[in-house]
This record gives sequence, structure tokens and C-alpha cells, in this order.
Amino acid sequence: MQSASHIPAGRPTQRHRWCRGSQASSVQHKLHKLAASPAIASHQPAASYKQHVQEYFDRRSSSYGDTSGFHGTLARRVVDLAQLKTGQRVLDLCSGTGFVSLAAALAVGPSGHVVAADLSQAMLDQQKLVLKKEGLQSLVTLVQGDVETMDPLQPLGPCQAFDAILCSASTEYFQDLPGVLSRCRQWLAPGPSSRLVLQAFRAPKNEDVGLLYRMADECGLQGVQDPCARTGSPELLRAAVEAAGLQVLSLTEQRVVALEPAMSPDEYAKSLWTQVT
Repeated sequence: MQSASHIPAGRPTQRHRWCRGSQASSVQHKLHKLAASPAIASHQPAASYKQHVQEYFDRRSSSYGDTSGFHGTLARRVVDLAQLKTGQRVLDLCSGTGFVSLAAALAVGPSGHVVAADLSQAMLDQQKLVLKKEGLQSLVTLVQGDVETMDPLQPLGPCQAFDAILCSASTEYFQDLPGVLSRCRQWLAPGPSSRLVLQAFRAPKNEDVGLLYRMADECGLQGVQDPCARTGSPELLRAAVEAAGLQVLSLTEQRVVALEPAMSPDEYAKSLWTQVT
């Protein structure tokens, strides 16, 4: 398991100055947008929250980036930690546009198989295009659905059980993380070689996001909490996994530096808001 911290490149003091120097009305308007983002809205009733998450990622699906970016870097690390072997069956939870499933399919080869599950059909549609381009569509089954409500006793695609379950950059979006981890325990095939590789962010995931949460608190926005806080340290992540009846074989922490394109403080702030709202 891996806890990663996303540290954007640039000059944080300059970016912070932009946030603090904006007019109060503009800041409060943006903070209310932050409060409506899917990760923050996880205190909402399940039905409305899940619809919000699905619509959020549907909108982002066509511009989610490529394998050379931040999410691609995390995905490769998750797949490396899984130590996949030829012929294995892999479940990619919250697969998105396929950063993990693409690398996993290459690792397990034609005798293996990957099931990629995601709530957003639009994200899976983008993944389908990528898999077709790479000639890997026969190795990956796409499953649209909510992993928090899937029946672990029913087959997922052609697989009844999995040698490895991978999940990258998604734990903060689960309303019922203990339930997801319990399902993972049931999905894993019996045997000492089966493994779950879960990537979670420290809280806050970067300095700028942490500043936004502090500003939200200062503006009196109720219920705005960092969703990464539930597993925002190695100790919390270990406790969550062990509570689900899983044994922690290893836990590593890695700082990931994501280089941002050159931009002005105003452009960077707008870019950040686009990611979190």
C-alpha cells in the first residue's frame, strides 16, 4: 500500500498570496463551489452524492490527462507494487480512463485478464478508446457500477475471484471505505499470493488544497472536511485495512512531484478550482 502526497511545482507563497489577496466575495463564491465538489459533498445522502460524483467525472472524462501525467505516475507505482505475473486476474477499482488497467493488462498478458470497474460510464468510454488503440480490448472487461454496492459473491465480468485488486487515487471518494475493503477481502482469491494495493493521499494532499480547507473554515462553511483525512496517514491507512480483516504486508510512503505548466498565479488558482469543483 502506498500513501502519496501530490506536491505541485512552483512558488507556493505566490499562489497563496493570490488566494488571500482576492476580494472576499470572490473567495467566498469559490469556496461555495469547493463545498459542492464530490469529495467534499460526501456527507450528503448516498443517492445524491453518487450522482454528483458520476456527473463530476463524466464532465472530466475527455480531459483527464495521459499516462505521462500525475495520475499515470500513481498508476504505474500501484502496478509496480502489485508485482503482477503473467496469467493473473486483476480487478481495477475506480478505473477511470484506464491508467491502472492499461498497465495491468500489459503485465498479465493474453493469458490473464483485467476487470475495470467505475461509476462513470463516460470515463469507461474513454478507456475503451485507449484500449482499442493499444490493441488490449480483449484483455480488459469494462464494468460500469458502484463498487460500494456490488455483490462480492457475484462474478465481475469473466472473473469470480482475483489475484490482485488495485485502487489508485480514489479512496477519498468512498462513503463506506470499510465496506469497500470488506468486499475486496471477499473478491480476493484464496492463497498467500493474493494482494490488494491501495493508494491513498496524505491529508491535505497538497499545500494549496490545505489552504482552501482552512479558508473554508474561516468563512464558516459547515461540513467542509478533508475527505483524505480518513486515511491521511500511514497509521490510519493501516488501521482501516486491518479492520477489514486484511493483513498489511507492506506500507510505503512516497512524495510525488507533479510539474505544472508555467502559468500566472491567477491561471494556477483557476486551474486548481477546475480540479476540485
